[in-house]
Amino acid sequence: MDLNIESLKKHLEWNESYYFNFHDKKNDLTVFMRIGNKINKNEKSMFFFIMLPKIVAGIKLETPCNNKPLNIAGLQYQEIGSGKWQLKYNGKIYDTLTNIPKEFNIKMEVTWEALNPVMDYINCVDEKQVQMSSNVVSEHYEQFGRAYGNIKINEKSYEIDGLGERDRSQGIRAWESPKMWMWINSEFSKDEAFNITKLSVDKGDIDAGYFYKDSVNEP
Repeated sequence: MDLNIESLKKHLEWNESYYFNFHDKKNDLTVFMRIGNKINKNEKSMFFFIMLPKIVAGIKLETPCNNKPLNIAGLQYQEIGSGKWQLKYNGKIYDTLTNIPKEFNIKMEVTWEALNPVMDYINCVDEKQVQMSSNVVSEHYEQFGRAYGNIKINEKSYEIDGLGERDRSQGIRAWESPKMWMWINSEFSKDEAFNITKLSVDKGDIDAGYFYKDSVNEP
């Protein structure tokens, strides 16, 4: 089921991306973020969003690539150990659904720590499905974990202790290729979680994901 990764890396739409999310039940606060690099297009992109009962705000932008692939527009990732990441954001986000866009100053310092082994989506599919998904992503890894730290929104500070998901993907990312793409994750506790995705392309559907229970990833 091997694809020629070195050949795919020459494609204009070759992409390497890192996504994190988490939800803190006590504060009813959700954060999700992504950094993606399309080095052959000299394009680096990001988004960062925060959701609270009375706030939905974020930012999304693109810049040229540089020698800091995990740092863009105030959003920074750093792997500080096996399955352990430091996530930082220092900048502004915006609620654009109000009549006059509302601005929020954000300072986030959160540690994200894995709670299960990395799940490789290739363990969920056959050779035909690997080929079918090759224009969307060639390699895709999922993991859930605990997020803890602090987020400051304007002058209000929130102590964070929640659960969330991360994914790491690389491959051709041609956004016009999928007819439909669903991705769902849920963390019930530190011991139980699931992740599922369904991708529809012209040649058919690809299903993947895992249930984590009793310390095992079940594809």
